Amino acid sequence: MNDSYFDRFSDSARKVLLSAQFMAVEAHSKTSTGHILLAILLHKDSLAHGILISHNVLFDRLETELNTKNGALKTKTKLPELTTETQTVLKRALKIAVQYGHVGVDTEHILLAIVTDTSSVASTIISSIGASPERIRDQITNLFQELHILDNQNGENVAIMRSMSNDFESFDKFAR
Repeated sequence: MNDSYFDRFSDSARKVLLSAQFMAVEAHSKTSTGHILLAILLHKDSLAHGILISHNVLFDRLETELNTKNGALKTKTKLPELTTETQTVLKRALKIAVQYGHVGVDTEHILLAIVTDTSSVASTIISSIGASPERIRDQITNLFQELHILDNQNGENVAIMRSMSNDFESFDKFAR
């Protein structure tokens, strides 16, 4: 992915993605949505971290499940490589941010993008440890809807949303 694409991501979201890539490289694996969840749990300053913890999604439990499912993602590369699913999630996170009129992509957008696809690696892991991707999705969606109403009342972020919308067309080119 092109670095300019990540200009739309908050510092927190970028740190999470870098941590996820680092964990994947250390595990000789492609970066999956499961790695992103682990990285969110390492970065305790994000709303997404608090949401996962409130649903009893804990690092050790998640890591154990990810290691069990990770065999198919093994790779010999030393470079951080994203799975197709991860690329799709990051694109979806940008769309979600635009949809709700947010200035950029934060960890909550990424988490919502992950749990929206209940067949994703991360969603199946969340389910396997007894949490509900649907409840996490509903919690974030409700929060975003409340914030969206407030933003619309203030009339802010319209020009930024239009600018972010243009990124969708170029994302596929950069993701390859």
